[in-house]
Amino acid sequence: MRLVKLFTFAFWGLFFVVSGVYAGQLVKDDTGFDYLLGSGLVRLEVHSDNTIRVIHSPATKIPELKSFAVISPADRTVKWSLSQTAEAVILATNSVYARLDKADGSVSFSDHAGNKLLSEASAGTEITPAHQAGYIVGQSFKADPKEALYGLGQQPDRPFLNNAGTSVTLQQQNGKVSVPVLLSSRGYMLLWDNPAVTQVDLGVIAGVNSWQSQAGKAVDYYFMYGPTPDQAVAQYRRLTGVVPMFPHWTWGFWQCKERYASQEEILGILAQYRQRQIPIDGIIQDWQYWRPGQWGSHEFDPVRFPDPAALVRTVHDSNAHIIISVWPRFDVDTNNCKELEAAGALYPELYDNVYPAGKGRWYDAFNPAGRQLYGRMLNERLAKYGFDGWWADGCEAELGGKWGQMNDLQTAAGPGAQ
Repeated sequence: MRLVKLFTFAFWGLFFVVSGVYAGQLVKDDTGFDYLLGSGLVRLEVHSDNTIRVIHSPATKIPELKSFAVISPADRTVKWSLSQTAEAVILATNSVYARLDKADGSVSFSDHAGNKLLSEASAGTEITPAHQAGYIVGQSFKADPKEALYGLGQQPDRPFLNNAGTSVTLQQQNGKVSVPVLLSSRGYMLLWDNPAVTQVDLGVIAGVNSWQSQAGKAVDYYFMYGPTPDQAVAQYRRLTGVVPMFPHWTWGFWQCKERYASQEEILGILAQYRQRQIPIDGIIQDWQYWRPGQWGSHEFDPVRFPDPAALVRTVHDSNAHIIISVWPRFDVDTNNCKELEAAGALYPELYDNVYPAGKGRWYDAFNPAGRQLYGRMLNERLAKYGFDGWWADGCEAELGGKWGQMNDLQTAAGPGAQ
């Protein structure tokens, strides 16, 4: 990774004097501490005995950082202590030590036996001015050639579990689900809390593991210690939310194809399973069940699907379940498109349809009014039939069949690149 310091120490030293703060100042609060450097500020924040958040900011205060993943606040009941030497600030919980190097602001973690778990590389923080999306932000860590690193989501082109020694571009695409989380054989997890397109290089450059996001306001990540993998995952679940178990029927046998063209076809397929005594628990109605030019209407083509309620009822009477595909995309002549546009909840660009040929608009899911309208539309048009679940398709977002098209959009939550 290209390591860049944002400003010179001389400039920051002058700025700190003028603004009443100075490099080396330590400010403690209920959940952690801030430490001012000549190149910005580092914050360590205690979220639990086993979880420490690290922020590297380019300014003398932490910018507003809204997470789309972390929902649990720091636990203010956790007991922790702070101590200093001439070289470092040490934060200790009942499980881990976090050490901040006063010279360059690098952070390292160890267990109570003194075993190093994760260490930032010296001068390994990158915060470089970018376009309207703020900064390119990155962080390098010291790599251990014996360390195995698992995670990073669903990457269909990678036929292995251990990511050490490889590079991954984290970006949502069709069939690819990128999750910025690593589980280490040393017993910790790292959550890189940045949803922008991110390059992860794990030991490709000897001795260094690096993360670099195309956009962001600061380096922001969580260190979660187990020491067992299950205990580390429990910390991740505490941060991001406990997912409820699916109903038993969802773990059974499913039938799906690119799409069923009619009500008659989908019920005929299900009937064949039952007649041949082949187990089946669920069947999926994928896209294009609407009339031509009515993508986003959330209404069935009455010619091909004359009675959606009877469709669902017959599936249920056959002791099976059915889910339906829905999209955040709208053909321009639909009433739903016009209603969302009137609410200011559509992106202004027209995009090419994936199929069939044509143009369409996409709604801004970051817009609260847009989400309310979208939910109401689904409830009024589709939920009333009793479908057992939703397949929320196109959420990569597959705006025009290309990836990265969010980069130049302005969303209700800020720049699309972020």
